[in-house]
Amino acid sequence: MLRFSVVLLLLLATSLCQAADYKQWLSLLPESAMGMPRSGDPDGANVTMNDIENSSLTVRYRDGDRTAEIMLIYDSSRSLIMPFEMVRDMQVETPEEIHQPTMLNGFKAIYQLDRPGKQTALIVILSPTMLIQVSFQPAPEKAELMKFVAGLPLKKLAASVQ
Repeated sequence: MLRFSVVLLLLLATSLCQAADYKQWLSLLPESAMGMPRSGDPDGANVTMNDIENSSLTVRYRDGDRTAEIMLIYDSSRSLIMPFEMVRDMQVETPEEIHQPTMLNGFKAIYQLDRPGKQTALIVILSPTMLIQVSFQPAPEKAELMKFVAGLPLKKLAASVQ
């Protein structure tokens, strides 16, 4: 009886897990980013191969020479997320770049600044299978970037694939 209960519980848990769908994320992302409206159509894809599911969504924003991009990645195999987790604790500061581990709303994150390219990014690891990267060019101040990303519905995005 116990074996049957465990199998039934596993089947129910598997059926309750929803697959990632980039179309669900569109409504959770803002129409503007630091005063820049969305630019062009979003790029999204849901890919399934065998038991592996991947979803991605990229939304771009533009106002003159200012640009921003929000990219979400879900990978059930974790192979696309694992490299970010591996280098997350690395701290680098050179004349050209900064790479700093940080936390945001309880999530592990990586702050990056490319000084020559005048571009900045914040990568937030939402779960072992999902991350969001928010990048701006020219680079805003770190506090401004952190405030903007903190205002995104990170917990809703993370919960969308659990």
